[in-house]
Amino acid sequence: MRLCMLTCRNFRTLSDFQLKFPEQYCAICGKNNAGKTTVVRALQVFFPRHHSPVLDDEDIDYQSSFPVWKNKRKTASEPIELAVQIGLTSTADPGLTRFVDRIIQANTPAEQYYLSVNLRLSKPGNQPEVTVNINEKALGAFESTEIFKRIRTSSVVFYHNSTELDRPMFFHRARRLLPVRLAQLGVEDRAELARAQNAVQRFSKKLAKHNQEELASLLGKLEDKYKVGLTFPQMDFEDVPMEITLAEKDSHVSLDDWGSGTRNRTNVFLVPR
Repeated sequence: MRLCMLTCRNFRTLSDFQLKFPEQYCAICGKNNAGKTTVVRALQVFFPRHHSPVLDDEDIDYQSSFPVWKNKRKTASEPIELAVQIGLTSTADPGLTRFVDRIIQANTPAEQYYLSVNLRLSKPGNQPEVTVNINEKALGAFESTEIFKRIRTSSVVFYHNSTELDRPMFFHRARRLLPVRLAQLGVEDRAELARAQNAVQRFSKKLAKHNQEELASLLGKLEDKYKVGLTFPQMDFEDVPMEITLAEKDSHVSLDDWGSGTRNRTNVFLVPR
């Protein structure tokens, strides 16, 4: 499989973007927050790390994927559009080309196919629309979906993220939380946190007692009688998880949604001392 071109419209930092890939090696260079990581994330929609055939919010979500500055201008009715063009040959991609032969019911299998895979997300809450063209011929909805699923599970792209050294290379992406040690807080902050912890513990005991009575009443209808007990585990506030956001022009964005360069520079200051 050869990746020929990537097109992005209204996807994160890329408003209207097209990138043609050379036949051999390709290096993408640019200053921080220019959109390099966004290019990789766009590719992950088609070639995910978790190799799932089904799209979910981790892959693309209108609310978090639409450009922040366009949301400010109230132009969020525009769709998000992503597309890749790939080349297949029967020699390099025998399994996928045979699958395409069956899907399009080709009488004479071709030695080479050029696929254009297009994804369109029109509004929040909607499922993305997928269309596929093969050698400039449009396929139906069923055929497009099946080929898209097969491409997503093809395992032809491998990723390494330098900002995720604490997690396996192919682990599903998770939000980065900053553990704040109580020892790093001031005396007043620690006292306030202790008061809040005690209040939560009192509420949890009250909640457990209420549900214990309901459960006991339910089990009391059984022939065998049981004494019911409910307890919440002791809550440990030694580490308080906080999600990190960085703001630019009054738009707060989670650190995980910034580029790798910005995340690496920020993480330098988060190393436990």
